[in-house]
Amino acid sequence: MSRAALAAWVAALCAALLPTWEHWRPYVGELRGHICFGSYFSDRSAWQEAVEALVMPLRADAGMLVGLGVAWGVPAVVVLAAFGRWQSAVAGRRAAAFLALTAVLNPLVVPYFDSDACAVVPLFSGQWFAEVAGQVGSGPVLALLVAAVLVLLATQLRDDPPAGPAVRRGRAVRRAAAVLIDYWVIALPVTLVSDPWEMSFGGTGLLERVQLFELVNEPAQLLVPVVALLYVLPRRTLGIWVMGLRRDRTL
Repeated sequence: MSRAALAAWVAALCAALLPTWEHWRPYVGELRGHICFGSYFSDRSAWQEAVEALVMPLRADAGMLVGLGVAWGVPAVVVLAAFGRWQSAVAGRRAAAFLALTAVLNPLVVPYFDSDACAVVPLFSGQWFAEVAGQVGSGPVLALLVAAVLVLLATQLRDDPPAGPAVRRGRAVRRAAAVLIDYWVIALPVTLVSDPWEMSFGGTGLLERVQLFELVNEPAQLLVPVVALLYVLPRRTLGIWVMGLRRDRTL
């Protein structure tokens, strides 16, 4: 391995660690709180409430996964795993794709809070787009994008066996779409019976409902994973049917 490639790997690791440092840095110094008073009732239009009912569970779960990943240094672990296979361009592209996806999702899944209105910023509103645009140029997002580019540069000159046929890649896309459809099939009924108070503060995803603390306080939440398992175990879900994967035994 050349010195330039090694320097690229070290720089990628440092860049991937920056979001984790930024996550924990506020806890190192003095913690400050903020209290405000707002209205319990939402002033959103019916269209906004319908869109948020569809998107909020997915945003909450994606935000939870991205937050946990950043908090525990998963981007840095991915860089280290790719470095362990530094001769593989495929491993480099996969690591770079993960880092770029985390960077893109990070500003999209954060529930932005308007302290003046004492309420969560409505999705797809002008203020929401402004908040997202402001986060795109932030340090953690740029650091993850830089790490993705450095990983690609460090592995792009390596030779790998030819990639599989395009039909396999198309099948992977259809599987991902089927998973997304089935997620909404399970999440939407749960969202419809949710407390409006939860919706006014960013909503609750499926993953948060199956945490031990939630199950102890509300045993009825146990129905969520049970229903989800009963739905997916027969492997005849709506997503599989819509995407034409009913006969795919390798799914």
